[in-house]
Amino acid sequence: MPSPDVIFTMLLNHHGGCNCWLILEYFCDLIAFKNTYHNYSLQELKVLANEMKMNRILENGIQLLSMFFLEDLAFNPTKTQSKIIYFWGKANQYDKVIPKIKYKTIYYSLQDEKNGWFSYLSTQIEFYSIVNVIERKRFVSFPKQHIYLNVCFKLFSYLRERVNINFQRN
Repeated sequence: MPSPDVIFTMLLNHHGGCNCWLILEYFCDLIAFKNTYHNYSLQELKVLANEMKMNRILENGIQLLSMFFLEDLAFNPTKTQSKIIYFWGKANQYDKVIPKIKYKTIYYSLQDEKNGWFSYLSTQIEFYSIVNVIERKRFVSFPKQHIYLNVCFKLFSYLRERVNINFQRN
């Protein structure tokens, strides 16, 4: 069985870091962790989060948890937390363009170290340019060095598929 540090690291990375607490069920895992490893203080968890540069992610998760599950009525959500709360009802639309953009803005706002929007967008463009074997089939794929062409054709392939899906529904 993995150590509590490893379990907490995985929980924080996946539920908070990757998915930005956008799915309400993730708080059940946070509660289960706290109930199982009640000897871990919040300060110890903050030290682990600090080592991973995920302070904001932990802080937002703990605040949302206390507001909705521990009924801390004095809690006033921040702008980012309000976006997360709004997203809870819309999480099934994750694969649509506008919710994906909203998700990316939440993700950016939860980062401890921000290098600016341009750097963040450059990283995202680089990430989406890489052809992945499990992704939807692209209309055209170019060699690795053609980053912008690959991103454009990934977007084109995505939009083409969405239009086909909508036509098939009608």
